[in-house]
Amino acid sequence: FKRDGEWYSSPYLGGALSGSAALAVGALDVLAGQLSFGLKPDKVKEGLEGLRWDGRGDLRVYKGRRILLDGAHNMEGARNLSLLLRELGGRFNLIFGCLKDKPCARMLNVLKKDVGEIFLVQTPSPRAAHPFKILDDFLSLTEGDLSVTSLGSAGVKEALERTEGDALIAGSLYLVGEGLKLIEEGAVSHSRRLIHAGRSRDKGQGDFEEHRGDKQGDLGEAEGG
Repeated sequence: FKRDGEWYSSPYLGGALSGSAALAVGALDVLAGQLSFGLKPDKVKEGLEGLRWDGRGDLRVYKGRRILLDGAHNMEGARNLSLLLRELGGRFNLIFGCLKDKPCARMLNVLKKDVGEIFLVQTPSPRAAHPFKILDDFLSLTEGDLSVTSLGSAGVKEALERTEGDALIAGSLYLVGEGLKLIEEGAVSHSRRLIHAGRSRDKGQGDFEEHRGDKQGDLGEAEGG
């Protein structure tokens, strides 16, 4: 963003978060004028360089994979996340869950063009929308070819183990918190093959499929998170 004719940026912030940073600096400018203290440009830049907001546009590298965590949980958040994904480039597989009182299907409809595969998981909250319900609502709303799988009661850990490549965890701060904990504790493994009980559909390529567990057991009833 631009301030007093000079550009300010942060390697961490993108999309709407840059606007939030600009608003915060603007508020400081107003306070500086009212309280008669100086706000040095170099200090503002230093502050922006060191800024971090866990779980918001939070891009991490975990075992060679990019993991983006964003607590977008409403339509505005989904639109801002869509912009950020375009800035980052590449293709993130989406691990998504949200609460019952949120527009889950409409949020997914915003994000679908900017992600790869979509995996719906159980959000660790008593107010969570069930992944099967999210799936049904989403498929009744959207059009075009897409790959979306509901993992039933499985959580972030199972979804991260199932996916390959870059991943995005979004839809709920509860879900993002679970993802952050797993990554920081190093609890995610890619050494085992998982097939979960759940429903999936490649729209335009057939009907729902029922998946059952392999020799490692039917994981569809496992509690997520």
